Amino acid sequence: MGDSVAGEVSVRVLIQFCLTENDRRMGGYDARLLRPTTVPRLARFALRFIKK
Repeated sequence: MGDSVAGEVSVRVLIQFCLTENDRRMGGYDARLLRPTTVPRLARFALRFIKK
């Protein structure tokens, strides 16, 4: 239970964190391999409409 995120986390911060983590994890693989693109693109698109 100590690993859970406590307090208020905005949707914007959560999406940004997920995108950063995705880039970090995918960065370790060979760039020639196929990578997930749909969800990261949709998340970046959604960030345009979420207040800062």
